[in-house]
Amino acid sequence: MKKTISILFLVFPMWLSAQDLSAYYNLLKSGERDSVLRVLPAINAQFPDNPEVLYLSGLVEKDGEKALLIYKDVLSKYPDSQRADDAFLKVIEFIYTRGLYNKTIKYSRDMIRVYPNSELIGSCVHFLLCSFNAMNRRDSVDFYVDYYAKISPDIQTNFSNYSCAPSLTIAAPQKAPVLVQPPVSKETVQESAPRVSSGEIEKKPVGKYTLQFGAFSNESNAMALKARLKSTGLEPYIHPINLSNKSLLSVRAGSFVTHNEARKVGEKLKREKKFDYVIVEK
Repeated sequence: MKKTISILFLVFPMWLSAQDLSAYYNLLKSGERDSVLRVLPAINAQFPDNPEVLYLSGLVEKDGEKALLIYKDVLSKYPDSQRADDAFLKVIEFIYTRGLYNKTIKYSRDMIRVYPNSELIGSCVHFLLCSFNAMNRRDSVDFYVDYYAKISPDIQTNFSNYSCAPSLTIAAPQKAPVLVQPPVSKETVQESAPRVSSGEIEKKPVGKYTLQFGAFSNESNAMALKARLKSTGLEPYIHPINLSNKSLLSVRAGSFVTHNEARKVGEKLKREKKFDYVIVEK
């Protein structure tokens, strides 16, 4: 029955309102991106210039850079829409996976300032803390964990040996907490291009999706995370990321046919081993 309902949504997209695209989001989570992509033109035709549809087009876009531009379009054109904070968090997630930690911190602070009542603030603070942690700024991690614990006890943080926690969520309070922009500490982080021997860069496994656990400019940090990931039973490897102004070493593991398969393994690692992750296409 569930599959039949999904097919009906695909054949008759006109039945849905622009604010009720949950069926398509669920299909994406199940790894049925191509199915959603086929009906997207019809949805666009029915609901032109709509933030929900624009956000959906970003989710199905395979090119990360193009998806980033779509999410930024949602923010610039529809800053008051229900999907604005979702798009903001997608931008933050994208730049975090590229190892742009200083930029991630800036965007996270901006999101907290612009959308203080968003239900996604917990995830936003999570990326902020993970960015400080990735740069070995333990003093900043301690500062912001303490800061947000004081101004909003509903935010739950969990760091183990300064490794990114499996989750950072906001409990359901009676009234949404209002977060104010935290004070900016004076700090300068100098990052140099990483170096790694050819023997350390392993061949990527076959598969469409993989899990990325961090990206570093410092080789020793990447190697340390890779060593920790070996305890999971996966085969971690280092994948260089070349950006316009620097190079990074991302630490990845696993090979998965569908996005949903990757998510299940990632969630298990988060829950049992305390590893934070993002899903990337190889």
